Amino acid sequence: IKTLLALQLDGYFQTIVTADDVQHGKPAPDIYLEAARRLDVLPGLCCAFEDAEMGLQAARAAGMLVIDIRPAHRAALELKSMNGKSATPAEGTR
Repeated sequence: IKTLLALQLDGYFQTIVTADDVQHGKPAPDIYLEAARRLDVLPGLCCAFEDAEMGLQAARAAGMLVIDIRPAHRAALELKSMNGKSATPAEGTR
């Protein structure tokens, strides 16, 4: 939540679930199942964007479609090292 607040992104989310809200952390599916419950959406209709192996495992265990964003993150880091400035994954794909 700290990062979302610092970047003023918290208003873009209908609900936010953290590890403090569930009994079992990743790779257990609890956090994803709780998010789906709060949104009143079946987990199988959800899409999770993850940047860590434990999160990928958790989202899959919850029955969600999972998008691994690590390749996009790596591409941004490579672009940054090539030109010496910061880049987002979207900037690296233009």
